[in-house]
Amino acid sequence: MSAMDETTAIRSRPRAGLWRLAGPWWMFLLTGIAWLILSWVALRFTPASVPTVGALLGALFLVAMINEFFIASVRSGWRWLHIVMGIVFAFGAGWSFARPYDAFWTLASILGLLLIFRGTLDIVTSASTREVNSTWWLGMLAGILEILLGFWTPSSISRYKERCC
Repeated sequence: MSAMDETTAIRSRPRAGLWRLAGPWWMFLLTGIAWLILSWVALRFTPASVPTVGALLGALFLVAMINEFFIASVRSGWRWLHIVMGIVFAFGAGWSFARPYDAFWTLASILGLLLIFRGTLDIVTSASTREVNSTWWLGMLAGILEILLGFWTPSSISRYKERCC
């Protein structure tokens, strides 16, 4: 093997590894489109959309339950935990379909905490990859905005719930 072929082989290995980690790109595209549609429904935020979001949460729990049971059937490690999570998701789906209003308000209450956690993780990740990532500041900015939104969300949701329902 010549030096040129060896260099090409070395450069292509990380790309092949990244391709294996990324998986099929179209799954990310479809997931992103689905999240955009769900957020569009949620952001319209009329009193009629509250049970719709609760029912969508139930559908999400159903898909997560199926996913956990599928993982438990094909993997041997941690199988019991995937089964337990599938059962938890099944109860969450039943509760979301039976009480969509409560499911919506619970989800909205938890959203602020999740935004704070995610923003903190984005800030830590961007600060730790500053040497290798030239756009680290975008992650830092996104993390700060997520934390601010996380503190703002619970107060605005509670004000809306007092007026609405």
